[in-house]
Amino acid sequence: MEPFNLNIWRSDLDILCRHIHVDSRSIIEPQTLFIALNEGHKFLEEAHKRGAIAAIVDKNYVGTSPLFLIRVDNPLHALQEIAALYRKTLKGQVIALIGSEGKTFTKACLQHILGKKAFSSPESFNSQLGVALSLLQCEKEREIILLEAAVSLPGEMERLEKMLSPDGVILTSVTSKYARNFDGRQKEEFLLMAKNLKPGALFILPTNDLVRREKSYYLLKGHKISLAHPFPHAEKVLEISFKAALKLGVAEDSCIHALQTFDPAPQQTEVWSSSWGTTFINAPSCQSSFALAKALQKLQMLSHKGKKYILFFGMSLNASDYQRMAQEVEASAIDKIYFIEKEAPFKPSCAHLFFTDKTDACRDLYSHLSRDDTVLLIGSEKHHLDELTSTLMDMIGDSRLSIDASAIEHNLAEIRSHLPEKRIMVMLKAFGYGTDSLLLAKFLCQFGIDIFGVAHVDEAILLKRKGIKGSFFIINAAIHEAEKAALWDCEVAVSSSDLIQALQKAGQKLQKKIKVHLHVDTGMGRFGCLKKAALNLAHEIASCDHLEFEGLMTHFACADMPEEDVFTANQITLFKNILDQLPIKPRFIHAANSGATVRNLFPEGNMIRLGLALFGLKNSSLMPTIDTLRCALTLTTKIYGINTLEKGDTVSYGKTYTESRPHARMAIVPLGYFDGLHRHYSSKGHLLIAGQKAPLVGRICMDFMMIDITDHTETHMGDEVLVFGQDAHGYFLAPEELAETGGTITHELITCLGPRIQRIFIAD
Repeated sequence: MEPFNLNIWRSDLDILCRHIHVDSRSIIEPQTLFIALNEGHKFLEEAHKRGAIAAIVDKNYVGTSPLFLIRVDNPLHALQEIAALYRKTLKGQVIALIGSEGKTFTKACLQHILGKKAFSSPESFNSQLGVALSLLQCEKEREIILLEAAVSLPGEMERLEKMLSPDGVILTSVTSKYARNFDGRQKEEFLLMAKNLKPGALFILPTNDLVRREKSYYLLKGHKISLAHPFPHAEKVLEISFKAALKLGVAEDSCIHALQTFDPAPQQTEVWSSSWGTTFINAPSCQSSFALAKALQKLQMLSHKGKKYILFFGMSLNASDYQRMAQEVEASAIDKIYFIEKEAPFKPSCAHLFFTDKTDACRDLYSHLSRDDTVLLIGSEKHHLDELTSTLMDMIGDSRLSIDASAIEHNLAEIRSHLPEKRIMVMLKAFGYGTDSLLLAKFLCQFGIDIFGVAHVDEAILLKRKGIKGSFFIINAAIHEAEKAALWDCEVAVSSSDLIQALQKAGQKLQKKIKVHLHVDTGMGRFGCLKKAALNLAHEIASCDHLEFEGLMTHFACADMPEEDVFTANQITLFKNILDQLPIKPRFIHAANSGATVRNLFPEGNMIRLGLALFGLKNSSLMPTIDTLRCALTLTTKIYGINTLEKGDTVSYGKTYTESRPHARMAIVPLGYFDGLHRHYSSKGHLLIAGQKAPLVGRICMDFMMIDITDHTETHMGDEVLVFGQDAHGYFLAPEELAETGGTITHELITCLGPRIQRIFIAD
């Protein structure tokens, strides 16, 4: 971005700024303008130390700062105004991609067709903030600029349209997403982006009249298009990209050839941990120093106490971008960079090596990795996970649980919109509900979580040792763990005088106050004191000078069972009676788990405890819930073997399945009861292959299970199998449905997933 003067606000100013940052941690150069969003004013001092000379703050900020402060009604709107001014200097066509889904893949497809003549925004930078930041990174020499724009509330599109002033608009789809927010008028909101288009401008609406999906390929005007790596809504993406490219002047045969070579890597960051503890971050394709800066921020956020490595696959940037890249790397304290190119485009001060072959580079890197190290993989093109893992010495198996961090963030936002002003406790017990509690906690720390809940003291200590900040709540601590809980500043649920006194003694010894929550049993019959003891215990807590009466809690036994609402109502009545009698009111009153939260069964509480709802899941497909929650978990595996069975052949232990057809086909997949798919699922339910059902047959073994693929004529060894969630094609199988076929609940299904299943976090 070119320098700009701040006298757009006041004519008596003449402060020249060359850079804009909204995160003080990413400031590495002088002459920077810091935009203090939300509570960004808390970081003015840090911004100054890192090179900022001025800051835009909310007009209500009354503090002082060594920075020159510009007070405005809304710092985000001020940033958008700056972006709108910069937009006027761009010579290329600005194309806005809008819609409910498919924007990022359409952008990637168009970028592939258009090549170097186009610039596209990084990842899914499409929010009110993301669009402004993307716009400010646009390169003036590009002929075409592709920018995503997304909205979740009425009125947002008008601000985006004013900022972008698009020369063309592509609407990818209109679904029921956010239907409640827009009163069913999502399309009208989307089309506000096109309200000022000139006659004849590029304007693409979603249709399905050109591309037809066959079993293993797509047909476009008689041409076959095979995708090595399928992705959701591919028909729409291919068709929209084809039509848009023609409108932008690309010849039809060139478009089709480009589509035939389009192999999109997932356009999100993928994060996983190896079995020995090294964390790998596979960043999206990087076309600017801005995108690199975002990737380095993820590296800082997700790194542990070990070394930090970069596997650099090369980029095509200008000299100023490479100079900034060197500054970004320098500020990130990288230990070593592996360049997969003949010479470095910049000279880092850290250790660095050059390789012409990525396999050789990965082997050398592999030989140096230790527990708690973190590796960032980045380049102008993103590598597919399968390709990377093969190159990185097969460190990921074929059975993978994908955790969609964006869906988790969305679910939190939806719950907050339904229950504003509630404090949120997210439960990280049981390895983060089977997902990887450490990586989950690191992502959740970005989303403003107030407090984490665990079942055992050691779960909290493990996460705190790994650097997770914030408060931790222990559902129950043994008396002999009182000092340990106090030492690690944990909040503890108490329901006996013995534990209260043990914590008081630990507080005296350590000279600190310990926050406790009085747990009352109203019908769960597990932890908690009885009603008649509650008042005495409350008085005892209040009399202890090293205890702080932080909360009063109970636990619902049947909140996710509407047929037991009378029982739940009795629990609520009992709990409220106790609360009314307390002479001393604690800060937080909480009873609502996920089931009670999504049904708002206890509105009197001011804190909720989220488990399943965080992932958009429930315990029964019949349970009512917030209908806008998104499933954040997907379990996939691959076919390891295919057998042909004849009539009378049997399958697996105990001969519980006998084939009744000639030439039947059975596939073997590498999941068994060690992996959490218990024998209760044997011969029940089905998995999906490219959207087609594949019934489970025979008994599930320790390491494998068998599925019937007789009707899957196009299925081969190595094909992906969906166990639950949403696969690469966009097909969906609800985890609740699979759990119910095995006679269990979703909690058990996901928390029993074994250690051989690789956890991969997907983050926009």
